Amino acid sequence: MLLNCHRSWHLSISLVYLPAWIIVGIIWRYRIFSETNVLMILVVHLLLPLSLASWAFFVAAPFGKSPQLAAVVSTFLAILFAVVALVLGHAQDGTAVIFTLIFPPAFYIFAIRAIAGWENHLHPTDALQGDPDNNLRLLPLLIIALVNADSVYLHLNCVLTGIYLDQCVSLALLGRSPRADNLRCPFTTQELVAILEEEWS
Repeated sequence: MLLNCHRSWHLSISLVYLPAWIIVGIIWRYRIFSETNVLMILVVHLLLPLSLASWAFFVAAPFGKSPQLAAVVSTFLAILFAVVALVLGHAQDGTAVIFTLIFPPAFYIFAIRAIAGWENHLHPTDALQGDPDNNLRLLPLLIIALVNADSVYLHLNCVLTGIYLDQCVSLALLGRSPRADNLRCPFTTQELVAILEEEWS
């Protein structure tokens, strides 16, 4: 139930922004990356926000009832990790892949660096080969971004949410209010009973 809930949230938010992501990708292709295939630029511009949405959902999980704080923290961390990826300079494939897996905001920096390496020499981007400037391949980054977009952070968020709900349920079963124990549980005891009944039916 939790994973389906997270996926539906992810899908609903993503569908709203999908036209803008496509338009930005097309504009970047025709105005900046004229040698590279339009589909490659579109894939990069679609995978970035999908993986960032999953990651932001994961980062926001511990903040419970404070969506403003969750938004501020996830935005700050996204900018910080993108800057760190920018500072890494001539990162090789292994470093870029690991850094992108752990910190999805770095994907865009590494992907654009790989594409720009080909474009600097007026060649179309070859995702299977390292670019002439940094020897950075695009395909491993695309695979990691795809994994981040749907799997890693949504599942981790379900684990965290499940642990959090387990604590709330344990207190409710003991007859104590989760909110009274400073757990900041977003549910009342009655709401927890309803969730459990729906889960068990």
